Amino acid sequence: MKKYFKKIIILTLIFVPISVFASPPPFPLIDEEYIEITSNFRNALGVEGGDLEDIKVPTVVEVRLYNIDTKNQSFLVYDKDDEEFIASLLVNNYSSNPKTFSVNNGGNNLYSINDNNYSSSETFSLSENGQQGEVSLSINYQEKIKTNEFILNLDNYVSYPNSITISYFDGNGNKNIIASDVKVFKSEINFPEVISDRFLVEIRYTQPLRITELSFNDLDLVSKEMPGLRFLAKPGHGYVIYFNSDRYPSVDIKETPNLSEDKDVLKVRYTSFNDENPTFVESDIDNDGVIDKLDNCVRESNSDQEDIDGNGRGDACDDFDRDGVINSKDNCINDTNRMQSDEDADGIGDACDEEESRLTEKYPIIVWGGIITALLVFVGLYLTAFRKMKLEDNEDNLNQD
Repeated sequence: MKKYFKKIIILTLIFVPISVFASPPPFPLIDEEYIEITSNFRNALGVEGGDLEDIKVPTVVEVRLYNIDTKNQSFLVYDKDDEEFIASLLVNNYSSNPKTFSVNNGGNNLYSINDNNYSSSETFSLSENGQQGEVSLSINYQEKIKTNEFILNLDNYVSYPNSITISYFDGNGNKNIIASDVKVFKSEINFPEVISDRFLVEIRYTQPLRITELSFNDLDLVSKEMPGLRFLAKPGHGYVIYFNSDRYPSVDIKETPNLSEDKDVLKVRYTSFNDENPTFVESDIDNDGVIDKLDNCVRESNSDQEDIDGNGRGDACDDFDRDGVINSKDNCINDTNRMQSDEDADGIGDACDEEESRLTEKYPIIVWGGIITALLVFVGLYLTAFRKMKLEDNEDNLNQD
């Protein structure tokens, strides 16, 4: 019996580790990273089988983007078989070249917000007193455009500004307002169709503002052919194209092949369309149930969105006493105390603690020690009195006998 038991132990020690290392993990190792990246995109296209079944060697394919607005759009391609994101190129096939423009603020050229690079941004901070910020952006095109829409792209974890006013200048240099103090709830602001090469965008905000890209929708810029997305496809592989991003994730992509050459490009159709990407999650960095772009305190949890002074910035990230410490972290929200001194460590700053000098408040153990001592004295007196009464009763009984 002992020999048999010993053999079982030896076999277990040999085969269990082998089975553990030999078995594949229940989920791909990239799953966590994959979901983190794809959760940024609202929509997804599937590309597999169908036209791809004919390729025998790696081939540049162009997926025709039917009924998809490709302006101001970023795409990300995932190889389902190699479990990696790969390089792609958007081909819009415009009937004319996109019109170039510049963005200026106070004489400074803001290159980073019209460079078609969503990883760069321009930051507009609040003043030291924390009041509403306002920035005026002068947008000048090299030639006139016909437009009816302004598009504002924000960086990750940034709330929409409070309001925007848009004006254009006519041929006589007269300023005309086409959108006045519009409350911002989305990236696009529409207005009556105008033709101009000069615009003024005035933005008011109560939280730090970071803009990645902005532009006006050029109505003359239409595709003469169906726009497409190119990437290098491998035989037998399936792909997912993610687009319509809420945020702009940092993705490590290998060396990019030549996708701009039109020779030997196979045009294919997407095989499935997800109107709502199942992994998509709207950004809510402070986990308070209010998405970042609509949150009046993006980085401070405040599900109630309370804004008692109505300044557009939630009380949690406001600074009522102007001491440089926001309310949610200030131990005296109504009394200036930049150093946050709290001598008795009771969570109430010295500036607003009316009982700061009490020794018992500074050292709570004294209070508890006093209470416990009093209880012990009371119990001791009670026991002493009880014993004395019992002795007297015994003496009375003896005397009666």
